Amino acid sequence: LDWREEDGSLSWTSLRPAFHRSAHSEEEVMMNQLYTLHASMIDHSTDIYRDYAGLPHGDQPFHSRWGDGEEFSDDEISTIGELIHAHSESVELNTGDMVVLDNTRWGHGREPYEGERR
Repeated sequence: LDWREEDGSLSWTSLRPAFHRSAHSEEEVMMNQLYTLHASMIDHSTDIYRDYAGLPHGDQPFHSRWGDGEEFSDDEISTIGELIHAHSESVELNTGDMVVLDNTRWGHGREPYEGERR
């Protein structure tokens, strides 16, 4: 945790390994939240974050970097995004349905909600 004296805000940093050895295959797999916690995703996010678009990455509510503090390159972000989308599969769930998965083998998420909220 870091207090920013210039504006009184609080900054939190969590350093996590980028790669993890899979217990199932012994292969190293990349573990990241790049597509949900990178500041460039603000532009594709819900309206709640739109006011942060255009701010320096360090001033946005979330951001991901390599462990040494280096920014992901545009090519790295693009490549990871292409891989995520190429290997994505949609699952339609109904009331009462549940999905159980191994976080070290499968990424997971959801598309933005569309329709009237209740």
